[in-house]
Amino acid sequence: MHTVALLESGRIDFGYVGHRELLALPEDELEALYVYQISELSQQLRGTKRLLCSKSQLGQAVINDLNSALTHIFSTPIQSETLRDINFTADGYPIFLKPLFNERWKQYLSN
Repeated sequence: MHTVALLESGRIDFGYVGHRELLALPEDELEALYVYQISELSQQLRGTKRLLCSKSQLGQAVINDLNSALTHIFSTPIQSETLRDINFTADGYPIFLKPLFNERWKQYLSN
C-alpha cells in the first residue's frame, strides 16, 4: 500500500504492485489509476505482474513506452528468450518448472 500512497500524494508517477494491493483499493481510488498488466504471466501463471500509473501525461507515456518495448522484445527471438529467462529467475520458480514456463511463454507469443 506504500506504492499506492506515493501515487496518491504525487510523489511518484508509477510503481509495481501485487494483486493483493489492487484488491484492497476502493473502486474510486482504482479509477484514478491506470493498471498495466503483463498478460503472459498474470493470466497464465501467477497473476502478480501489475504496474500502476497515475492518470497523468507521464503515466500514459510510461504505458505507451512499455507497450512499444514489449512489442519490440517479443518480435526478436533472442530478446524474448532473455526476458523469459529473467522473469523465470525473478519469480523464483523451481528449475523443474522451466519447461512448463517456456512452453506457456511460447504459447502466449503464438496467440
